[in-house]
Amino acid sequence: MKDWFPFTDYDFYGYLANGFILLFAVDYVFYDSIMMIRQNWTFVEIVLAVAIAYFTGQIAAIPASILFEHWLARRVLRPPTALMIGAAPMRRIDKFIARCVVGRYYEPLPKATRDVILQKAAAANKKSVDELVSDPETVFGVAFTVARQNEDARQRMDIFRNQYGLNRNVAFTALITVCLFLGKTPKDGELGPSYLTVFALILAVGLFSRFLKFYSAFAAEVLRTFAYSTTNTNDGESDAT
Repeated sequence: MKDWFPFTDYDFYGYLANGFILLFAVDYVFYDSIMMIRQNWTFVEIVLAVAIAYFTGQIAAIPASILFEHWLARRVLRPPTALMIGAAPMRRIDKFIARCVVGRYYEPLPKATRDVILQKAAAANKKSVDELVSDPETVFGVAFTVARQNEDARQRMDIFRNQYGLNRNVAFTALITVCLFLGKTPKDGELGPSYLTVFALILAVGLFSRFLKFYSAFAAEVLRTFAYSTTNTNDGESDAT
C-alpha cells in the first residue's frame, strides 16, 4: 500500500474488504440496505464505516481461520507442507484437489528437492530425517525462518499470504451470507434471496478453492526457497562468499 494509506496490505485484503462485505450482507438482510447503500455520505460517516468494517473483518477472521485453515485445510484435508515433503500419502480427494483445484502446489515435490529439505531441516533440528517426516510443522518452521531472509521470496510470500487471507475470510463471510439469505423473505420487485443464496454459495466454494491454491503456493514458496538457499540454518548467516 501507499505510505499515506492507513492500512497495510494484509489489513486491506484480510480485514477491511471482508468487513465491508459482511456489513453489506447484514444491512441487506436486516435493514433493507438503508444503511450501507445510499448516495450521500458525510466524512464522519465514511470514517465510522471504515472503522466498523475493519473491526468486523478482524472479528470474522477468527472463525474463518479456525474453520477453514486450521480445521478444514489441515485436519479434514492434508496440510500442503505434509504433501510436498512426502510426509502424508496422496488420497483420492488430495489427487482431485491437485488436478482440478490447486494444481502443482498440492502434490509432492521432486524427490531430490524433498531430500534436500529434510536433510537441511534435520541438521538444523538435530533430528533424524525419519523423525521430521512425522512432524511437517517443524520442517516448515525451519524453512520459513530461512526463506523470509530472501527478499524476493519474502515479497512473493507476502503476496500469497494476502491472497489466501482475503479468499479465506471472504469465503467464510460468503458462507455466513448464505445462512442469512436463507432466512430472508423476498419483497415485491426485489431480487429473490434464493438467487443471492446460490451466488453466495458459489462465491464461498470458489473462494475456498482459491484459498487452498494460494495457501499451498505460500508453503511451496517457503519450501523451495529453503531447499535452494545457501543460508546456514544453524547460525542464520549465509554460507556464500
